[in-house]
Amino acid sequence: MQMLTLSISTWLLATSLLPRGHCDTPPTQKFPKLSPAKRLINRTISSTNPHISYHPECQLGFCSQNGCTDPYNPWTPVSYKSPNGIIETFFKSNNWHNYPDTEEIRHMSFGFRGSAVYLYGAPVNQVLQSPGSHEVCVGSTCHPVYVQSLYQRSRIQRTDDVPVLLWAREGLDVSQYHEIRLRIRDPHTSERIIGITFHHLVVTEEAPEEQEPWVLGNDQEFHEITYHDTHPSLSYTPAKLHNWETGIASVDGLHNQTFHYITSDGNLPGSVEKQAVSWSFKGARLAVYGAPKKLLLHPPGHAEICIETRCHAIDMNRIYNNVASINERVLLYHNDRLDPTNTTSAMIRFLEQKSPIPGVVKGFYLSQIVVTEVRPSSALEPGENVSYTFFDPESEPEEDPPLLDVVAGLLLKGF
Repeated sequence: MQMLTLSISTWLLATSLLPRGHCDTPPTQKFPKLSPAKRLINRTISSTNPHISYHPECQLGFCSQNGCTDPYNPWTPVSYKSPNGIIETFFKSNNWHNYPDTEEIRHMSFGFRGSAVYLYGAPVNQVLQSPGSHEVCVGSTCHPVYVQSLYQRSRIQRTDDVPVLLWAREGLDVSQYHEIRLRIRDPHTSERIIGITFHHLVVTEEAPEEQEPWVLGNDQEFHEITYHDTHPSLSYTPAKLHNWETGIASVDGLHNQTFHYITSDGNLPGSVEKQAVSWSFKGARLAVYGAPKKLLLHPPGHAEICIETRCHAIDMNRIYNNVASINERVLLYHNDRLDPTNTTSAMIRFLEQKSPIPGVVKGFYLSQIVVTEVRPSSALEPGENVSYTFFDPESEPEEDPPLLDVVAGLLLKGF
């Protein structure tokens, strides 16, 4: 019972971090009026989401093998444990050497379709230096952000352990594409300040059209099929040297497991062929697992999964920062709203490119994929599943019984 409770709590923690978008209601939010046929949801985009861009990137001339050092590092990720126990990450920038004639002004950007957007900075208790002057630009229109007064208000209200709402815009055209940019307002000051702090965004958007979770008929039951990373149904591209490789390792020193991995070293900028793994299946549910954190050779990089034509970001940094155990496979994505009567195409793309900085390498690690099919009822016991495996190094072949035992068994049967 203790193991069952641990497994359920681990699954709940993992699914809370997955890229399905969760509904948070920002303070003082006002939803625009919509027709009854449309529904709005709030989607939270964390600072480590692969669809957020940070500029400029660290330049080789100012960096060492260990990465950039202040004041030449435009952006620095900072991780901390929030009051609810989740490891959160925000990005901060400094503004030294940030002159228009020598460098691009530090800024982050994100594009979306939605009716409202809410931008949050780091909690007060995580900011050790005075925040700099910010401004938010939507399209060609920019708005000042009075950061110091907002942080002072947070201190007075004793909410210094939660992200600070820096700026919000409501009443946007939900059908139009909008781009938001947060940047340093005055890059020429000589005062050493922390510059921009960006924690997360909340975007109000139309809920995607999704199928309801499949309800079993009286003559149906679920069957789980496990596709290990070596299954022939999985197609890895490109299949060339220095791209996808197979790793075999053990987390407990007794049992080996395989995983396919790829690193940003093999993904050159401008490459025509994308680093991806694709497959097709029929099922009502899909779960994708990465290799255990203990087996990672490099920090996890940005990735996304596409189900047919709809793509979802996989926030690898946030997921791996919050794993319950470094020895267990990591749930990267799940979807329980699929049509098991039709064939579904899926693909995972690795988005990282080769870094100009020596020693800076990111990776993606695939362990297994689990598909839940719907089949006619059989004689299986309730809750029993069927699992198909192409290759599993954890399973060992049974030894043949000794010849004397075979002969004795035949004599007992009267042969």
